[in-house]
Amino acid sequence: MGRLFWKILGVVLLSNALVFAATFGVSRLLQDEHPIVKLRLEQTYRLAAKAIAAYNAEGHRGVVRFERRQRSRGHKLFLLDDQQRPLGKRLPPELVEQITDFPTILSPRENRAGFRPLYAVSVLGQDNRQYHFVAEFRLGLPHKKGEHRAVFDRRLIFLFLGIVISSAAIAWLFNRPMGTLKQATRRFADGDLDTRMPANMTGRRDAVGDLAREFNHMAEQVDALLSAHTRLLRDVSHELRSPLARMQVALSLIEQRAGDTYARERTRIQAEIERLDTLIGQILTLTRLESGSQPLQRAPCDVVALLDQLMQDVRFEHSGDQRQLHYHGPEQLMLQADAARLHSAFENVLRNAMRYTPDASAVTVTLSVVDDGCEVVVADEGPGVPEEALPRLFDAFYRTQDAREADTGGVGVGLAIAQRIIALHGGRITASNRLSGGLAMRIVLPIPD
Repeated sequence: MGRLFWKILGVVLLSNALVFAATFGVSRLLQDEHPIVKLRLEQTYRLAAKAIAAYNAEGHRGVVRFERRQRSRGHKLFLLDDQQRPLGKRLPPELVEQITDFPTILSPRENRAGFRPLYAVSVLGQDNRQYHFVAEFRLGLPHKKGEHRAVFDRRLIFLFLGIVISSAAIAWLFNRPMGTLKQATRRFADGDLDTRMPANMTGRRDAVGDLAREFNHMAEQVDALLSAHTRLLRDVSHELRSPLARMQVALSLIEQRAGDTYARERTRIQAEIERLDTLIGQILTLTRLESGSQPLQRAPCDVVALLDQLMQDVRFEHSGDQRQLHYHGPEQLMLQADAARLHSAFENVLRNAMRYTPDASAVTVTLSVVDDGCEVVVADEGPGVPEEALPRLFDAFYRTQDAREADTGGVGVGLAIAQRIIALHGGRITASNRLSGGLAMRIVLPIPD
């Protein structure tokens, strides 16, 4: 249960408690006799009858013995004759002054002999003699004969339980749709654009129903916008492929006819064409991954062999510089994966690390088995990434300010492709700065049982 449930429960409980307190206070003002006073008076008359019976049976000794038993229970009792002479223990002088008539009821604040409620009554005994009886009760609710607790006490308990149960039910009714909305929002934020609120919520005719319908409208609008964006990227990329191919053909014809003339410019043009062709290929790959048009082709795959082949290619490409590439891990580790897609993900991460690590430094690839699968860590010794930029590294076309100024050649698509591929395999990829300097990419993939 979330904090919203406890907040609603607290508000409802407080409001019920205030209503109960106000009702209880008004009832006290309107009633002639308070329920507790009535019960205490009944208890006083019962005790008086017992005290008179003890006096008739054993005289002064019987009354003292009866008063002593009641004192052990927290009550002070005094039996007097019709002339207010004590038949047991003497009445304290303070009470003699205060009790001028029978019956007399004193609240704890009015009782000068002690902070206790006092009840003084006149009783006609079975011997037709008049007796006066004074009872000082301990603070608390009175008990009826033969009952463990008072009726008024039970009513309070049942009332309190009823308030708690009803308040919890109201809080649950309010909190449940909010929990459903929270889960739907989280799934939508995680990329499940088909998430919609269920019909039992959109069909409601209240504020919750309005909120559910607005959520579905928002989801449809966002889904439509992202789908249009994906189609635009795909269509533009397809359209660019044709003129790009024609440019490559035209450049080849120029090289054949011009010989060595403008060789430097032709080399630059060829490099830019290849860079543009790579970018278009990455965009098409990203749109296919996001649209799900090409599902994974899973098969037994040795991750170690995959990484080894990729590292050999990268070492060959960087044989002219002083960057080193190291591997630590087992000699074999099998997964159920799409080898081609996984190769593409590892390649994007590894080439990104080699691109940003400086000369005379190293990139380390570590493979290990962890609790929730196998972990591949690619760590470089580059400048790292600002902490606030780490969550956005896997967004398409995102590049940090340092990367833009350095003009490393990337356009911010490779890591987005890697993240989508890893997610399709049921894994996750995260980035963090190393304490010793550089960036560490952690890829976790599930291992089949």
